[in-house]
Amino acid sequence: MPKRSVFSRLRGKAQRKIPVKLQMNQYDCGPSCLHMLLAYYGYEADFTDLKERFAMLGSGRDGSSMLKMKEVAETYHLKGVAKKAPVPSLSNDFLPVICFWEQRHFIVLEEIKAGKLYTIVDPAMGRMTITKQEFEEKYSGIFLLVYPDEGFVPFSEKKMSKVAYFKDLIRSNKKYFVWAVLLALGLQLVSVLFPFLMQVSIDAVTGNEGYSIFPVLITSVALLTLFQIGFGYVKDMCIVRLQEVLDSQLTTSFVSHMLKLPYQYFEIRSRGDLMMRVNSNVTIREILSQKMISTFINLFLIVVTFTYIVIQSRIIAFTLLGIGITQVLIFVYTRSRFKKLTQTQIVAQSLAGSFMTEVLEGISTIKSLGIEQRTEEKWRELFKRQLATVKEKAIFQTRVNTITNTLNFMTPMLILLVGLYQIMQGNMTLGMLVSFQSLAALFLGPLNSLALMLNEFVMADALLDRIYDVILAEKGRSFQKKPNEMVHVAELQGDITIDHVSFKYTEYSSPVLNDISMTIKAGQKVALVGRSGSGKSTLAKLLVGLYTPTQGNIYFDGIHAEELDPQHIRDQVSIVLQDNFVFNNTVYDNIKLHAEEATAEEVMFAAKLADIHADIERMPMKYNTLISEAGSNLSGGQKQRVALARALVSRPKILLLDEATSALDTLTESTIAGNLSMLKCTQIIIAHRLSTIRNADTIYVLDQGELVDAGTHEELVTRCDAYQRLVGEQLNEAQLRQYG
Repeated sequence: MPKRSVFSRLRGKAQRKIPVKLQMNQYDCGPSCLHMLLAYYGYEADFTDLKERFAMLGSGRDGSSMLKMKEVAETYHLKGVAKKAPVPSLSNDFLPVICFWEQRHFIVLEEIKAGKLYTIVDPAMGRMTITKQEFEEKYSGIFLLVYPDEGFVPFSEKKMSKVAYFKDLIRSNKKYFVWAVLLALGLQLVSVLFPFLMQVSIDAVTGNEGYSIFPVLITSVALLTLFQIGFGYVKDMCIVRLQEVLDSQLTTSFVSHMLKLPYQYFEIRSRGDLMMRVNSNVTIREILSQKMISTFINLFLIVVTFTYIVIQSRIIAFTLLGIGITQVLIFVYTRSRFKKLTQTQIVAQSLAGSFMTEVLEGISTIKSLGIEQRTEEKWRELFKRQLATVKEKAIFQTRVNTITNTLNFMTPMLILLVGLYQIMQGNMTLGMLVSFQSLAALFLGPLNSLALMLNEFVMADALLDRIYDVILAEKGRSFQKKPNEMVHVAELQGDITIDHVSFKYTEYSSPVLNDISMTIKAGQKVALVGRSGSGKSTLAKLLVGLYTPTQGNIYFDGIHAEELDPQHIRDQVSIVLQDNFVFNNTVYDNIKLHAEEATAEEVMFAAKLADIHADIERMPMKYNTLISEAGSNLSGGQKQRVALARALVSRPKILLLDEATSALDTLTESTIAGNLSMLKCTQIIIAHRLSTIRNADTIYVLDQGELVDAGTHEELVTRCDAYQRLVGEQLNEAQLRQYG
């Protein structure tokens, strides 16, 4: 481990506080901790790029590990040392370090104060100080120390401007923005004229004009009131229209981009968290349609009223300016803290929401296992964290509001005292004083509103960080090409060539598939077999374009897969995955989901091939029976057969079945196999059951991501050790079922 002097020097150059970087989802704690330490040493890494180095490696579907964090750190020229150490051996000399936390999480230990208080930065909750006892209870005994090597160079990567993100949106709706601003300006001008009218009226009445001024005053008030009503109504209607357009454009463009992201993006993010990001667009719309316009108006009002006050009375103007500067300084001083509290609240809300989504989706499992109490306890813990963040933010906001409210309360009294003194000096009339009281409200009111709106902008900024995680994610390759750059084939024959294909989730991870080559002729029935985790399902996902090969190529009818229109491929290549999903719609609509032109006869024929037709006919509304959410009113076997019928209705040229009949009894599976044998298409079957694959033309055996042999069942059972083990395991299982 490096000597103390090295760390003293590094700490002197680095920032004294760890920059807080909160995690975007439940798997991001490792990347977020490393992100914080990179920033601590002066390297402002792009988080999207950082996660790319982690994604699907350890912090992908399964979370990070110390080893993977160390490997990723080295790509940024940070050396890493992982060490087992008890709490007493931790020292400020070697901080900050990443600590393994509660056997499932990572945090950054920033500082130890007097050996009793520990300052940590939790990527899920932000910075906090805890007691030694709390630290000992949660610390899992392992830490990772990272520090710059000789090649480390501080760096700040350019990030997409958040203003640029909205520029096109504002420009496309310029008409509504301009009209809303102009009408709001007119409305505020009317408001400014009221104090002026008040001043003239009071001075006229206290002077010599008497009753003669009343007709003019009544007419002026009536006209100003009509203008106020007219401008207000038209402005509000304009904003309603603007909100409608923005709602449509913001959410539509966001969802459109999200659906074009690669499959891997969704594998490492929870549904609840993504739903929260979709809904965040509503908050952004509110900011654009009302808060932004109000900000411009408030700035205008502040400038106009202050200019008028300066002309009339400099002493009143400087009094208001002092109060205004104090409020601005309060906001500047509290902004950073407010943003951190907002980010922490959003993360806690996302975690609690994601878990509740998971609970509702898995309610049958929770009920069947009888773990309602344990589930409730976990939800209570997450919800308690969420409430704690809300409370902490509310307390902080209350303290700030107490100061600003005190200033607001004192302002009229200060204006009154200064004004009365000016009247006694003969420098001001009573009408001017009353006018200044109103103008002070018109000056400080917008200033307070501006401070509150800037806090809302801070919240929007935190939400934008989460929206950007989606917006900045690169679309799948199939959406990066223009239609004229792709090859269009009327009908595939069904030939498949897999040429030295390797696949790994990132350039830093180990290969999942390594140098796979196979040639499948049109109309052949082939099988992929191997132990769990051997790469069978990954290869199937490569064939349908859910993944892209890291090395090597895939060809359909001799044409490179990346040159073909992906939609065209998916129209002719159907897949039934292990996790069959049916939608909350009728059975009929579920079957013809991606074949809208299919006739009722074709839907029925596909159902018969999948041996689900008889079951559907026994349902209350037959093919018009509504399937419950997630298919809860169907058995596992029925869901598999509906999914199979959905794959067959488009008459595919290539059919991939990934454990598509695992929930079926042997007789039903045999019936379906007989039906599928009549089809003129290439079939690729992934299954564990020997009966499902033994009649395949060719059986490909995968082991630890490599193709170890290929041949018929009779050939492989005599020469392939890996295949013999698989067959032997199934025979043993059959004997156990028979005699057990």
